[in-house]
Amino acid sequence: MVKPAPVKSLPIRISPMPIVQLGNPILWTVAKPVPKNADIDHLISRMSKTLTRAQGVGLAAPQVGQSVRMFLMDIHPTKTRSTLPQIGQIAVINPKVIDMSDEQVIDWEGCLSVTTPQGLVFGPVARPRSILVSFRNQNNKIVKMEMSDLIARIFLHEYDHLDGVLFLQRMTDLSKLVDERAYMNHLKSGTK
Repeated sequence: MVKPAPVKSLPIRISPMPIVQLGNPILWTVAKPVPKNADIDHLISRMSKTLTRAQGVGLAAPQVGQSVRMFLMDIHPTKTRSTLPQIGQIAVINPKVIDMSDEQVIDWEGCLSVTTPQGLVFGPVARPRSILVSFRNQNNKIVKMEMSDLIARIFLHEYDHLDGVLFLQRMTDLSKLVDERAYMNHLKSGTK
């Protein structure tokens, strides 16, 4: 008797998701908590692929059309933030901000959901210098972390997406919005 050849399982091809742009109502909607037993590995994989392709440092589920309280942070040096450490991707599920410093820092932010044909749009936003947060990670473990400076800013920017808030709403002067080219020139000049 001839044995049948083993079935080769083909790897599942993970494709990136379209990033929702300003004007889509999901960006203004408060996201729902992720149930503890929810299988979100596929969503995390697709969001990871999307974030890597977009070369961003953060991506919230509502930005890919999923109204759940989850986001990814991808902490690595970028062309606009060369001082970021190389930490890699972190899945943040059902996050909570436990505490934040009174000290505020104004720095520039951009968003993958606020773009023009020339690239991202950037603007100055005041955020707490440091925060204490808790969240569930991809392995369903509760994580409690202190974050400061740019990493805290990335966390809070993505956290805002879960509450239907865009960085534009945190700005005090919308006339300071700039396109990516102007922002890159701003970085080269070293001005605040």
